[in-house]
Formats: sequence, structure tokens, C-alpha cells
Amino acid sequence: MMQPGITHFLLVPDSGAARRLRRVLASEAAKTGVVVGVWSELVVMAMDSYALQLPETDWNGALHGAVSSLSGAFWQESYQNSPEETVSAVSHAYVQLLEETDPLSPFRPFSSVTLPGRAGAHLSDLARLHDELGGALPENLALIQLLLGMEPAEGLRRLHIYSIDSHPRLSNWQQALIARINSSTAELADQSLSRALSGLLCASTAANPESGLHALQENLFDLPDKKFELDDTLQWLGVRDFQEEAEVAAGMVQTLLKDDAALKLSDIGILVPERVEYEGALVDAFQLAGLPMSGLADGSWCRDLGRELILNFLHVRQKPPPVMALAACLSSPLMPWSLDEGAKAAQNVMDGDWALSSWHGISKDGESVLDLLRRGDTKGSTLAYALRKLVSLLKSDAELAAGVGRARVASEQICSMIEKDEPVDWPVLRKVVAPERLPNEVDTEFSQEGLTVWREGREAWRPVRHLLVLGFCAGHYPSRGHISPVFSEPDIGEIIDATGVTVETQRNRLDQARSLFKRQLNMVSDSVSFMLPRRDPAGDPQSPSEAMEFMSYLRDTNEDSDEVLSLDLSADREQARYLPECHDDDLQVPGVRPYGDISIGKDLLGLRTDGEGNQEPESPSALEKMMVSPLAWLLQRLHAEPALWGAEEANVLLLGTLSHDVFEHVFAQDTAMPSRSELPGRIKEVLAEVMGRSAPFMQSSAWKVECRLLEAQLVKAAEAWHDMLSELDAKVIGTEKWLKGDLGKLPIHGQADALLSLPGNRLLIVDYKKSSASSRRRRMEKGYDSQVELYRKMIQTGGVKDEAEAALAKTLKDADSIGVVYFNMNDSVALSDTGMEESAKVPGWEVMENDVSAEAMTLIQERISELNKGKVRLNRDTDAEFFDKKANVKPYALEVTPLTGLFILAEGEGEE
Repeated sequence: MMQPGITHFLLVPDSGAARRLRRVLASEAAKTGVVVGVWSELVVMAMDSYALQLPETDWNGALHGAVSSLSGAFWQESYQNSPEETVSAVSHAYVQLLEETDPLSPFRPFSSVTLPGRAGAHLSDLARLHDELGGALPENLALIQLLLGMEPAEGLRRLHIYSIDSHPRLSNWQQALIARINSSTAELADQSLSRALSGLLCASTAANPESGLHALQENLFDLPDKKFELDDTLQWLGVRDFQEEAEVAAGMVQTLLKDDAALKLSDIGILVPERVEYEGALVDAFQLAGLPMSGLADGSWCRDLGRELILNFLHVRQKPPPVMALAACLSSPLMPWSLDEGAKAAQNVMDGDWALSSWHGISKDGESVLDLLRRGDTKGSTLAYALRKLVSLLKSDAELAAGVGRARVASEQICSMIEKDEPVDWPVLRKVVAPERLPNEVDTEFSQEGLTVWREGREAWRPVRHLLVLGFCAGHYPSRGHISPVFSEPDIGEIIDATGVTVETQRNRLDQARSLFKRQLNMVSDSVSFMLPRRDPAGDPQSPSEAMEFMSYLRDTNEDSDEVLSLDLSADREQARYLPECHDDDLQVPGVRPYGDISIGKDLLGLRTDGEGNQEPESPSALEKMMVSPLAWLLQRLHAEPALWGAEEANVLLLGTLSHDVFEHVFAQDTAMPSRSELPGRIKEVLAEVMGRSAPFMQSSAWKVECRLLEAQLVKAAEAWHDMLSELDAKVIGTEKWLKGDLGKLPIHGQADALLSLPGNRLLIVDYKKSSASSRRRRMEKGYDSQVELYRKMIQTGGVKDEAEAALAKTLKDADSIGVVYFNMNDSVALSDTGMEESAKVPGWEVMENDVSAEAMTLIQERISELNKGKVRLNRDTDAEFFDKKANVKPYALEVTPLTGLFILAEGEGEE
């Protein structure tokens, strides 16, 4: 019978060490039956040797059940507030202790010891947890337990494992498995393989023994008596942030290659910290510079589309829904409509379409999903149905299968927690399905020619001549290890003293990280440049790496001197090495600001036309925007304004919409006006209906104060308006009526809040304002109120837009006089441009004696003339103050998009 073959497995801590060792073995001599790999690869090979299947375990389910069932445990209160985070912390502490015990009698040393204080209390609760778990193990330990039960000599292949103490650090369970496997192959060990593996730790320093780099490689994190003088092998550069680091690094690589013709791109290394933002910054900078990289993993994270959708769906089903959750559901790639349709629907919601209007071409499944989003739940039974229905309607694309699968799992997890006839515990359910960060599963690409990229927490995989260390800031080099919220360092010390079990401490992890960083530096022969970003991605200041203090101690230098060269200072830039030189004549700065107003040579007012080619009309608000900023008006016409998302807020615009809607229904056309005593009840009733349509979020308890305040304000305003209408003997003949007309050759239209018929065949156009009268009064006094004249023009040159309302159109056309009045709700003041004999009798009614629109109309006509010729007048740096202070028109148009600010000219600039 043929004896099974033997495989020599060299265990290394990570893929970088594995790649480097394979290169060493391949260069020395070819050998068969040699495998280099990490622990997970070793376990897979061992399982294959015995043709074993992965054991079926429900570790997460068992753990959650045990943690939640133990009353009086130290984690009980935390579990109520944050179950997932609590289970994770308890699991980490428990497994850390468990895997250091004997696999044949797990956790026994900790179950049999009694300690006082916090350490003892926490250890006792973990012992109870161990008993409650009833032998359930996490998958990695379950695999070890399964393999320990096998006879080593009976596998399809025999294994001999080579490992180095603490490289990687092995738990007691892992060591037991290695000893078990090696028990039958000890006599077959190859000492040359042991020496090759040991060489990973014992690699000599590569730098010139007389250099500062060599001294750093030898003595970093030590306190030797002999210090070194700074030379050309070391430098520290202070940069703004990670983006500038990447750009500077790319320039330095180009300079190194330019200055040394013998230098290969692979001779230059980049050491990258374990921070996700660096991958994108490096890819952008180095691709632009034409520099390929080898060893840069895709460190980005994928969206957890499935759990994200279920979480937002839970928010939506609890009425009233948050607008951001509703928009997020609509724009989810998993929904049964296109991304473009979802984005438009989401923006419609952000713009106030709470009814979730359907659209042309939507599928039957899409309609069903919209219906699910419109409805809500109070009982578990309806929520469970809605969740399962939603998952069944999601897209079936292969690319989205993982996301749909995670949505299905999350949905079933929620359904298993729901009590059919009980109220839904929304906060608990939402915590359970919180999205997770999913790593982008893309293999790291390695090439012989590319720039060498190392990772902070991994072994260097090939030597380099020059190294650029990025992100040399606090928390890195060495990186901060995991700090347990269960056991402090003194607690761990007490447990070790009492049990004799070797448990890894924070100090052990720090020493290992420091040793790794030194081994990385030892792989460099010529120079190391450390980059210190002054600010983190959020813009907050950050301090240098803790290793900087040790480096400073090793240097023989004046204490007052700063070894970090700031790239913001020209004197420091001159001292820095490998920075590319930039001469003034090389600079080609694109002009951001124009030299004068923009001239396009095309009638810009004709940009919008209907299906028959007729010019679309302009509204009073659009003409006011044109008056303040023609560029802002043009960007609106080109749909180039930012479509922003934001959380619900009771801002001025929304309060105005609600107030208008309430007045439209309370003071309705052709309907008897409510008595004054009926107004409070009527206002309350209509406001609830209006908020249900336009702002359902305000019906939640969180907005109770704002709702009561708005209701009180509207009652007071309605009573004043009731008195004014009664005194004038006015009749409401139209509400929210669209009017149309012409301003010269330009078609215009607008929606009047109310149309009033007064005795004597007189007409008043009413515009409700949810504001006080002071600002509007000053604008009218200065002649910059354009709406008055524009509404009058519409009546005079056109009339009612709806051709079906012939009777109303005739009433407007036959009116002997047309006036405009602003009713300001906040202080119940009416401002009118038309004097009437009843005005003096009406409390709060003010008549403006001047031409309230003269200045505004002159400016608008000037803008229209310019745009007809294709000229866009850009704003001057004095415009904002002019409109705000002199014209009393709030220059909101200048704030809609940052583009208007980029194209502001100085006063007098661009003038002919």
C-alpha cells in the first residue's frame, strides 16, 4: 500500500511574509512538497487531508441566546441599549480567554478561580456564559476541535508544520493542533526550511552601517547611549492631509526615477497605514502620474445594500416616515426600477412629494413596492408580511444577488423577533439590522515592475532602496491594538497571576507591532521619508506618530530645531529631498474667473420651449432671481443647480407652504366664510390635513411644540384676515389660480394665492406671506417689489390660464381696478399698492403711496434685454450688499449654488 506523501507547511503571519518567503525559497533551491501559507490555509489543507466537511455551527445564534438569557451579568444594561456591540465585546473577551486554555478541558482554569473586584466579577459572568453555551464554539475553534480528533498518520497526506514563536502568535488551541499534527512527522523535519523561516525575523539591516538609517534600524524603540547625526538617508515632511501626501509621494517617485537612471520603479516602496482613505488617494495620484503600483489592495468598502434597505424600510413603515429614509429606499439599487427612475423619485420626495406619485413606465412590481412604502404598521403581523413582500419584489440581477440575499436574511431575522399581535418595538429591530462595512473582495495585484506597496500591519514582501512612509501620525507605526471594554490591563494581569494562563496583553500587542515596523524599515537600503499629515480627513488637527519621540531621542541635534520640514514653508521645501522642482514658466494655471460678463451669442430666454416650439413663460420668482443674478437664473434653466438631500426641518419655505395651504382651504372660493368663533377649530382641522399631505413628519411627537406654535400663529392671522375681509365686504372668487400674460414679448405666468372681488367692480390679488411686514414694507418703499406689477400685467395682458374658467376670466377682464395686497401672517399686516376708501377703516391695512415696482421693473427689463442678446451679466462683489441693504431684496439667488460665487467680478471689472 502506498504511503501518503508529506507536505512541509511553513506557517507565516500574513500574505506579505508568504510572498517574501516564497521568493527566498525559489532563489535558493527548488523543492517539492513545500507550501508557504497563513493559518487559514493550513486549516483548509488539514481538513482536505481527512476529507472533512465544515462542522455545522450556529455560534452567533447560540451566543446571542446565551448573552441575552443570563440575568445579572455585567453586560445586561449595555445589551438592552446596544445588543450587537455588546455581544461583540463579550464574545471577543470570552474567546480570547477560551483559546488560551486546554482544548480538552476548555475554560477550566477560569471557571475554578475566584478573584475579587471587577476582574473577578467579569470572569465569573464569562464562566456562567461558558456553561450556558453548552460546548458551542466559534467556527475557527470548532475546526481545531474536529482536527484534534483525527489520527495524524491516517490522512490522505502527512503534514509537518514549521512555525516561529510569536510570528505569528499562536493560541494554545493552535499550538495543540500543530503539536498533534507534527507528532507523527517530527523525524521528517527539514532544518533548511526552519532556517529559511527564521530568516524572516532575523533579517539584517540593509542600510550603510555609517548612515542614520542604519542607526534607526538598529535602535528604534530602544534607548542607546550613542546617537546619530541626521544625514541624507532620513527626512520628515509635514504635509496638509492624506490627499497632499499622495500627490507629494507621486512627485517624489518621479524625481527619484529621474535622478537615478539605474533605479527601477520596484526599488521604491510606499508604506501605507491601515486607513481606507489612502487607497483612493494613491490610485488617483499615481494613475495621473503614470506610475503603476504593485501590492496595493482595494481597501474600499462595499455598501451593505441589503441591510441598508431593510433598515430604511423599517423607518418608512413607522409612520410618519423620515424623508431621508424614504428617499434612500427609492434610490436603492435593489429596487425593481432603474437607478435613474429611483433617483428621480427620491428627489421628488426631497422636493415634497410625500404621496409617492407613480411614473410612466413603472412595472407592476414597482407599483407594489410604492404601495408598501406608502403604508405603515403598528402590529408585527403586517410588518412581517410587508418585509417578506418587499424582498420577493427586489431585482434578480446576478450582480445584486449578494445584496438581495443579505436583505432576505435581515428580513427573516426581523420576522423571527416579531410578535404577531404585539406592537412593534422599532428601536430594537433597527439596531438588529444596522448595516455593516463589507470589504471589497478584489484580489491584490502584484507585479515585478510596479511600485512596491507595503501595508502597515503586514510584513514587507520585497526589499526596496527608497521608502516613503505615509500617514506617520498618532495611532500608527505602531498601530493601536484592540482595547477590551471587558478587561483592563490590570484585570488581565490579575487573571494571569491567579491562573497561570498566558493571555495576550496590550503590551504584547504593542511590542509585536513595534517589531514589525522595525522589520519593515530593515528592508530599506538607501533612504526613508516619513510624511506627517497635520490634519485628518475631517480637517481636525492630528499629532505625529508615537515613534517620532523615539526617533527624536536617537538624533544628536539641537533641542530647539524642528526635524519636520513643513512643505508650506519655502525655506523647508528647499531643504527637502526628492521634491520635484517647479519653475514659474512651467505653470499653466487655467483661468477660473472670466475677464468680464459672459457673451454666448444666442437668445437665452428662448432656451425653454413647449412641444409646439413656443417659449415657456417666466414666473415672478424666476424674474426676481434673474434680477439678482442672471447666472443663477441661467443655471436654474439648465438644471445645473445642486439637488441636495437633507433631513426634515420646519424651515421658512415649508412653513410658508403649510400656511398658504391652510388659508386656501379656510378662506375658500365661492364658500361662506367661517365665523370668527369657528376659526380655531377649523384651523386645527385643516392644518392636520395639510401636514398629512405636505409634512407628515410634523405629526410625530418630536414636532409637537412647533405644530402648536404654528397653529397659534395661524389662528391669530386668520382672525385678523377674517376681520379685514369683513370690513372690505370682500368675496373670495379664486384660490391658487394660475394667471398668464406678457411682459413685452416675454410670456409670464404666476399663481395667485387668492383673488378678491370688492364692491364697485374692483379686484384685489392677494399674496400670503409667512413673515412680518417690515422687510416687505422697506422693499416696496424703495421700489424693488416686482410681483405687484407682474401680477397686474398678467391680468391686463392675459388673465386666467385655465381656459375652462371663462366666468372668472371675464370677471378679471371687466374689473375697473386691479390692486395687489400682501397679507403678512406673522404680524397680521396687509401691504397694498392700491388706495381704497375702506383702507383707513381696516386695522393693520397699509397703503404704499409710491410706485413699489419701478426700480425692480427697470432692472428686470435691463436683464431681459441682455439675455435676449445672449449676454449673462455676472455678479459684482458689491451686489450682495446692494440687494440686501439698499434694495431690501434678500439675495438668496447668490446662495443656491457655489458656482455663482466662483464667477463674481470686482466692481468695475469687465466694464468697457
